[in-house]
Amino acid sequence: MAIAKIKNVALYVGLTENGAECFNAKKILADNNIPFKLLSYNETSQHASVFSALNTWRWGPDAELKTFTDFPIVHWTEHHDDFTVFNSCATSVAELNISTLLANKELVE
Repeated sequence: MAIAKIKNVALYVGLTENGAECFNAKKILADNNIPFKLLSYNETSQHASVFSALNTWRWGPDAELKTFTDFPIVHWTEHHDDFTVFNSCATSVAELNISTLLANKELVE
């Protein structure tokens, strides 16, 4: 199952102690010419509801649940040649740098 296309790239950021990590994630996406939606949650009162919603989503080919507690979160949807589709994410610059998103950036729509 190979990735055929990548859609719906979004970067979730917020005012937290992880501000430099959010800035670097944004820079990596921009430097790699990956179009993305920037979703900024600067009011800390919003954070719990954002994380709680994302914590209900299924991620990856194994449809696993994740627990999100901080920003940045980079989300994308992978469409595979066997017609499977699933959500993928990176929650740090280190994860983003080794992600299927960067490895397949030419497939981003």
